[in-house]
Amino acid sequence: MPCGYSKLGLALTPEWRLALCCSQMTIQIEDEQEISSLIEGNLDWQYFLDLIRKHRLYPLIYWRFKSLSLPDIPAEVIDQLRYEDRKNKFRTLQMTEETQKIVVLMDKQGLKPIIIKGIPLTKLLYGDITHRTSNDIDILVRPQDQDKARKTLESMGYELQPSVCTVQDRLPTWMEHTQSLFYFNPVKRIGIDLTLRLGAHGAVIPWENIEECVGKINLAGQFIRILTKEVLFLHLVLHGAGHAWFRMKWLLDIDRAIRKGDLSWEAVYKLAEQLNVSHVVNQSLLLTREFYGTPILPELDRRLASDKLGKILAKQVIVLVQKIDFNPVTLGLIPPSRMFYLYKKYKTCMLKSWTRKIIYIFFESMNITLGLCMEFICKMGKNFAH
Repeated sequence: MPCGYSKLGLALTPEWRLALCCSQMTIQIEDEQEISSLIEGNLDWQYFLDLIRKHRLYPLIYWRFKSLSLPDIPAEVIDQLRYEDRKNKFRTLQMTEETQKIVVLMDKQGLKPIIIKGIPLTKLLYGDITHRTSNDIDILVRPQDQDKARKTLESMGYELQPSVCTVQDRLPTWMEHTQSLFYFNPVKRIGIDLTLRLGAHGAVIPWENIEECVGKINLAGQFIRILTKEVLFLHLVLHGAGHAWFRMKWLLDIDRAIRKGDLSWEAVYKLAEQLNVSHVVNQSLLLTREFYGTPILPELDRRLASDKLGKILAKQVIVLVQKIDFNPVTLGLIPPSRMFYLYKKYKTCMLKSWTRKIIYIFFESMNITLGLCMEFICKMGKNFAH
């Protein structure tokens, strides 16, 4: 099935279609013909560049452009992509070296760290570690190893990033609820997400499932612990869905994992049903088929056809993800926009339990009320000063 052809009402601009076609795992003759046709058409090249930067697809697309030798691409577009690609290659090599150093030091402490996503994921799914961007290094350690892991990072020059919740007297409460800390090295400009649990949006993969499913990958001559395929796949699904798939590279990861053909779907759905997130897995399959034409097995297709909630969630994401300015991380609370409400509606729909829905709505309402109050106080302060 070609990428970008819809069963759920997806309507794509030429720029979107070019981005999707050029970031596919493999392309056929008809894909090459479509790429040439799109490039020869009336493309908004600045919008195309903004789009692939936002979705972190530019390393693959630059590689595809080079491999196809397309003469009609504007020189300034190639120049910008070449610059971005060089930066990404340098960053990738830096991140690879740092990942190896951290693993060696933590191994010496007996910590057995597991690297989630990042460079090992790129090696596993893409082969070439420069074909995917990595912003930071995600490290999973056992809860009892938290203190040793933190000391190891601090000995390497990493600093715990300040937060209202991570000041020393509130740290235990923060860790009890989030199980995650963010460290940053100001010299190397590298961030570390140190986490003690795996999951997102209330669905947590139990440690017994993780410890039974630890594999290894050879990264530049060093073996790095990673999650096995099925646990990794479910983590990628939960992570992407929790952020409404606002980076298309996360959906591309799902496409790549499926096309490799070595997933045990029985194991994936067994764990998903244990966590009550089968609808989220189905949503990811619907979306990757929608955007990338990912082939879905007949038995899985029957699951998708009968999952109404999965379809609703997929359609909600399609509305959000096509907006170039959609980013849930920076989505402003004040004034609450239509995009803000669509995103919160989506997050509420992800929760199957009415109890969890009510709790989520309550706390989100409190956050909005607090934000509006703070805005009112600031305005009153400025008026008083004048």
